[in-house]
Amino acid sequence: GMEQDEPIISVVDAVPLFHSHTLAPALEVATQMVDSVEGVQIVGYYHSNERADDDSVALVAYQICDKLDQELPGAALVQVVNRRLEDPDDHALMAYGKVKSGWKRGLTIRSDDGPGMESPIALAGAAVEAGLFEGFVDFDDHFEDVSNDPRNQAVGQSLAALKEG
Repeated sequence: GMEQDEPIISVVDAVPLFHSHTLAPALEVATQMVDSVEGVQIVGYYHSNERADDDSVALVAYQICDKLDQELPGAALVQVVNRRLEDPDDHALMAYGKVKSGWKRGLTIRSDDGPGMESPIALAGAAVEAGLFEGFVDFDDHFEDVSNDPRNQAVGQSLAALKEG
């Protein structure tokens, strides 16, 4: 982690926002919809680049996280590092925390199953094998057809069933 006493952020769900360009009005509506869910609090933002060879964090990700951190000090920025996805034993996540000079990488990522990430990585592999990504939608899909559930509750139920074995 970044420091000994870094706070623990427990992420229990992730809601995909957009697979295209992030526009401020759509982002505002999406975050309001997520915020309106009882018992849910936005604790950060995750980002992945379009190209596998691009490891940079997009300016828009920093801007979104700056705004989040104003409303929720301690928010995290998590990047999916695409080139690391080639290694099946690597979770490919890099987490950043806010410091005075900006965002600094180095937050610790771990699973509730223990210090390693073996269980989540195995679950992700099983989810891909089962084709769960086929039913996965984000807010772009929801805004095109409101019957699409951007919280992906059916996918979540399928993941829970896979985890149970």
